[in-house]
Amino acid sequence: MILKDINKFGLFRDALYPVKQAFCSAFINAEEKGNGNKISKLIETFNDLEVKFQPEPFLFEGNKNPKASVIEKLLKKWEEMIFGVA
Repeated sequence: MILKDINKFGLFRDALYPVKQAFCSAFINAEEKGNGNKISKLIETFNDLEVKFQPEPFLFEGNKNPKASVIEKLLKKWEEMIFGVA
């Protein structure tokens, strides 16, 4: 899995900003007004720590046996985060 590779060979601070932002959104609701600044501060804090990515923030909730279309959506989300492709 991509996250295992990032955790093994990289550091949180070296990950792309959208990946960090998605991960930190699991701790702070990005949709609430004013939380963008909190997420940025959390990213700054995590940059100085040995944080390991967990897969849960990147998965769709409540779908333990996803159809191929769900997996395709998930991969599309990663493509957008990593390569900036929309």
